[in-house]
Amino acid sequence: NTNYEGSGLSFYQQAIGTLNDTTYSGEYTFAPSNGSIAEEEEIPEEKAPTIPPGGGGGGGVTTNFEIAPESIHVMIKQGETQTKTITIKNTGTSALNIEIEGSKLTDFIKIDKPSFSLSPGKTETITIDFLAREETIPDLYIGKLLVKAGSVEKEILVAVDIESKENLFDVEVKIPSRYTIIAPGEDLLTDIKIYNLGATGSKDAFVEYTIKDKNDNVITTLSDTVAVETQMSFTKSINIPKNTVIGRYLLYVSVNYEGNIASSSVFFDVTELKILEKEKLYIVLIVFFLLIAAVIVHYEIEIRNKRLDKKIKK
Repeated sequence: NTNYEGSGLSFYQQAIGTLNDTTYSGEYTFAPSNGSIAEEEEIPEEKAPTIPPGGGGGGGVTTNFEIAPESIHVMIKQGETQTKTITIKNTGTSALNIEIEGSKLTDFIKIDKPSFSLSPGKTETITIDFLAREETIPDLYIGKLLVKAGSVEKEILVAVDIESKENLFDVEVKIPSRYTIIAPGEDLLTDIKIYNLGATGSKDAFVEYTIKDKNDNVITTLSDTVAVETQMSFTKSINIPKNTVIGRYLLYVSVNYEGNIASSSVFFDVTELKILEKEKLYIVLIVFFLLIAAVIVHYEIEIRNKRLDKKIKK
């Protein structure tokens, strides 16, 4: 029997008898901080932790999850809302307490379940509402959704492209598949279409091309003034600086007419210089034909040498 007084909630008790005698005392008394003695309570024997199936050889509880998509792109006008969803799957062996928050985007998003529990193997779908208030300045806003579970944290890149409520123009931007992945120092080619939505005659518009990184930093920017009567299409070349860091970027194109802004944006990736599959095929074909040419030349030299040998012998 042990009489215990103190502020701690755990203590060690020596075994009674020899090492082979596993008898322990099972009665404990605890005194609260006011000095009175609490009612004696039998402390239940602790259970050994359960080991997940296949947990031998150093295995144990794991904490991990998957998120999809890895990026979200929203294009809305002032005063409008738009809804997107993300899915989170628990790929670990323990239950997770998930927390979601928006970095730099608190004015634009509302998360229906900012925190919840997720059992192993289960998937949860989260709804994200995007709101552009009437007074929001038209621009491209970049931020992140941070998904946390204990020490594990993952990011979803989010781009919110807000344009004026009323516009004289509309703009469409596409990057050909060849240029969706480019290397630092290369030129990004993009196809642009600008539409006049109803004004009569040719109207001049100020067009700005901006490239931003995932932290909302401007990498480069260019501008033009174009005259649009009904619609126009053109290709724009934008050089990616040689010191550009590897990662995901956005091309943001805005058309400004008398303070009203129409815009469009698109993701692309900057990566190390790589040989495309088509270029690999060309290289293989060139090497193949060079080898054939070398064999033919070698064969002709052998024939000539044999003819010379015959003449010398004669």
